[in-house]
Amino acid sequence: MLSHTFTTLPLGESVVMKISLPCLLDLYLYYLFFSMARQRGFRGTYCFLVPYLVCFLWCEFSVLLLQNSSPVGLIRTCVAYFLFLFALPVLAVGLAAMVLIQLVKWFLELELTKMIVTLAVCAVPVTLRLWTRFGLSLMDVFHSMSQRGAVKLILCCVTTVMLFFWMYVYHSEGLQGYNSTLTWRQYGQLCGPPAWKGKGVAQTQIFCTHLDGHQVTWTGRFRQVRVAETENGAQSVINLLPVFMGDWLRCLYGETYPKCDPLRNNSTNTSTSAANANLTVADYANATLLGVAVPPAVLLRQQEEEELCVIKALAKHTCHVKRYDSYVLEVGVGMPEEDGVPEDRARDIKLVASHEFRQVLLRLQPGSLVEFSTTLEGRLGGQVPSFELKAIYCLDCDSSLLTAAGQVKIERDWRRTTLSSVKFAFDFFFSPFLSARIDV
Repeated sequence: MLSHTFTTLPLGESVVMKISLPCLLDLYLYYLFFSMARQRGFRGTYCFLVPYLVCFLWCEFSVLLLQNSSPVGLIRTCVAYFLFLFALPVLAVGLAAMVLIQLVKWFLELELTKMIVTLAVCAVPVTLRLWTRFGLSLMDVFHSMSQRGAVKLILCCVTTVMLFFWMYVYHSEGLQGYNSTLTWRQYGQLCGPPAWKGKGVAQTQIFCTHLDGHQVTWTGRFRQVRVAETENGAQSVINLLPVFMGDWLRCLYGETYPKCDPLRNNSTNTSTSAANANLTVADYANATLLGVAVPPAVLLRQQEEEELCVIKALAKHTCHVKRYDSYVLEVGVGMPEEDGVPEDRARDIKLVASHEFRQVLLRLQPGSLVEFSTTLEGRLGGQVPSFELKAIYCLDCDSSLLTAAGQVKIERDWRRTTLSSVKFAFDFFFSPFLSARIDV
């Protein structure tokens, strides 16, 4: 009853005023803010009004958290804060002792060259501090440029950032449909081997820049896929740490190698690897003949364990962090045979795929017929042009052997995200008096 909205009054197309008891209390709070600012003729407003606004923001934030919290979560948070006050001194002493011990072990295991490099890196901020204290200070130069217009400088920076952000949002909004009428065979005639013979490669590339930005969906033959780049942030950090700490973190955040049969570990030849590669298809066929429903995900997991058993004997560590790997894949696609015209590998193109396409691309067989979407940009008219893969679907694959027959590149909808952010910010500051009515 206390929080019930009695009626709503539209104020335009995007704003609604709510009439309720919390609305009246909210209006009274705004009146108090205005009264405080008017007491001294609106002089010294920042000194008195800003602290109350900070309290107001924390109050709104607390109300928002309470609306999205459960009773059990609130009880756990209260108990945790109560215990944290008593455990804080012990925790601080323990953390300081642990950091000191780890630093001593670290420097004892480091070589002399690494110690010198570490000391040099640690001396950089000290040197900069001495330089800014007794010499020229960059902050003084910045203050001298902005001391008369700090507010204008901030507003200019915020306006510039918002302008570029909105330009990017609406630019990305227009890149959604891949409906160009340009066919692959037309592109091959204009920017492929026939054009190279008549005008040369350089003139062809200059001419084909007119096609930049075409969003196309073509059908082709899958050739092969290879890993072009591997990124693993966890592995990069672990490689910078000492060996004992790296091994501990590798097992803490990673996975241990599976327990394998010792006789199986000794067979690390190529024939065993090839047999393991075909394990999934064979097991699935046998299970289908016997009438046993075996999920493809289970068979894929068994194949991965078999491969890990093969490499376990050669690995340097007992654990790995390969689940944090992120791959950039290069896919070779050829133009299929059409109207009696044989396939020409000189017209093949290369598609650069992000990590989200890994599961689909690694299960494709060479020669599979695929439909893919991409944007023509970059080195158009050259040999084996490279484009970014936006979507791919297998047209002649057995869906029972694949966990997914296609994949679409996950692209952020910046317009919807921006509108949601604006709606949340408006409701955060003006609710329950005003509410934004924006369709996202």
